[in-house]
Amino acid sequence: MNPIPMTADLREAIGPGASEVENASLLLDKFVVPKQSTEWQGKLNHASRWSLLRTSRHGHQALASDLAKAKGNYLHSTVLSQIQSTKASIGLLQETRRRHTQTLMALVQKSYGHGACVLEGELKSRMAINLSDGVIENGGICLDRTFGQPFIPGSAVKGITRHAALAELHAAPDADKASLMERFCRVFGYTSDIFEKGGELAAWKHLNPKDMPADLQGAVTFLPAYSVGAAHLEVDITNVHTPVYYTGDNHNKAGDPRSLREENPRPNYFPVVAAGAKFGFCLVLNPVGQQRANSSELLSAARDWLIQALTVYGVGAKTGAGYGWFREVIDCSERIQRELEERQREEAKIAKEKAIKEEAARREQERLEKMDPIERATEEISALDDPTFADFGKELKEKSVEEQTAYLRLLQGTFKSKLKTWRKRKKAAILNPVEEVARTLNVELP
Repeated sequence: MNPIPMTADLREAIGPGASEVENASLLLDKFVVPKQSTEWQGKLNHASRWSLLRTSRHGHQALASDLAKAKGNYLHSTVLSQIQSTKASIGLLQETRRRHTQTLMALVQKSYGHGACVLEGELKSRMAINLSDGVIENGGICLDRTFGQPFIPGSAVKGITRHAALAELHAAPDADKASLMERFCRVFGYTSDIFEKGGELAAWKHLNPKDMPADLQGAVTFLPAYSVGAAHLEVDITNVHTPVYYTGDNHNKAGDPRSLREENPRPNYFPVVAAGAKFGFCLVLNPVGQQRANSSELLSAARDWLIQALTVYGVGAKTGAGYGWFREVIDCSERIQRELEERQREEAKIAKEKAIKEEAARREQERLEKMDPIERATEEISALDDPTFADFGKELKEKSVEEQTAYLRLLQGTFKSKLKTWRKRKKAAILNPVEEVARTLNVELP
């Protein structure tokens, strides 16, 4: 029985339950366990839960527990045994994602310099991001397609930052609202309808600076936030305590208040990012922002609003219930700049040492080329250690005439003691070819 529809060759490569797939994004996009199939009789009411558990940290333990309880159910036992060993979110993918994120942050800082701001923050609670977008109803999550690791889209980063800015605008004293309004408009941009009736800033239309155009592009670009450390997935639940009230049944219509007296919890499962995950946030001044006279102030304002958004308002769904909140968010631009400068100095040092070695090698090559072939061979052979020198003698008949002559000259002079030792120990394997070559070249050995 095949719990997940797929072709035969693919099933052979990744297993009938896709247990060999390590990428959580691929598992949740393409290989979700269906609740019903033409291959079996019955319905898998826990299919969505199982699909989420196999991508989560410690999920295999829950699946193993379910498998132990399902021994009497052939359908459940077969499906669970095929998916419970899935290798999703293993360390290699997490480590590769971490390195890529750090490289991205460094490149942003290197490319934009003071026109960029790089932040790091750690989740102090679970985060539900992109919950409504997924194959499983209300079971989506933002995972990058390459590594299957969670990330926060740039649109979400900008959205929460904008929300924090609007909150500050609402709370600001009247005397500060005009300057704050202008800063808000220049950072995020706007279209004219934002000031019209029903628009977000309609109440403060009179504060819109007269010299600003009807439509304005924002000065700051908000990049997606990727994990800079281990970012594990977990499975959370919401409980519908009165499902009959909302859906109705054979006895009551949906919305009948009498149904509220009956408690029948029905858990809904959804994926979350575990607390403790660290993310890197990058803000950069785009070409519009770089042309502003007060560009550094705009970038600084965006940074402060983002920090406030992450630590005060949270990101993602269910923030009112405590999800998506970050601990202290640190501006690491200066640290990364120092690391870049240190890396550049180290690279310059390595490049200088390499150039010196290459120059020395070039000069050595020129020196060797100018030498007599026999002298060059003599120098090279004299640098050999004892075992290699002996092996060279065993193969002396296969060497060039220059090498043979150089070898014999060394035995006549510097290495005379080696020849004496070989004769004393009767090293025929070396002496025979050496003496034969000496006779051929008419060289008299000591």
